[in-house]
Amino acid sequence: MKIEYTEGCVCYGLDVDGEPFNNLDHDKKIEVFDRIFEHLDEEYGLNTMLVGILQHYGEYKHIGHCDECGDNISSFTLEI
Repeated sequence: MKIEYTEGCVCYGLDVDGEPFNNLDHDKKIEVFDRIFEHLDEEYGLNTMLVGILQHYGEYKHIGHCDECGDNISSFTLEI
């Protein structure tokens, strides 16, 4: 299975074996994600993917600001 993402100028696309991802049926999309999960590193890959999903779809909450280091503290929550 070949997954290709193209970006830049007016060229944007996400293709699976030469077919636009949005044109795939539901079962094929699930197969793509199953295959991706097989190749992710347990420690890093799954955490990174889950954090990205939470940051994109989760409910953002600003918790506070650290006067010592200057960081803002926030959380993202997604109920599924």
